[in-house]
Amino acid sequence: MPDFNADAPSNDAELHDDWPFEAWLKLAVGRYGLSPQEFWSISVKDWLTLTAPTERQALNREGFAALSARYPDIKDMNNHDPNR
Repeated sequence: MPDFNADAPSNDAELHDDWPFEAWLKLAVGRYGLSPQEFWSISVKDWLTLTAPTERQALNREGFAALSARYPDIKDMNNHDPNR
């Protein structure tokens, strides 16, 4: 019968060596403005969900320029935008 615990960590410190908690804490405090207490109250599942990259990126300058060229603002004869 196989030994499923052969590669299991022997202590708690070894168990968490591959998790980047220190880097996550720095990100939470420095970028998101959370206190350390707020960070530690978040579950790992929620943290991974909150920090996962989104599927769609924000529109960059080049994308906006292309969109504006394709769909220019419409102005009347007096150079006023009728949508404003």
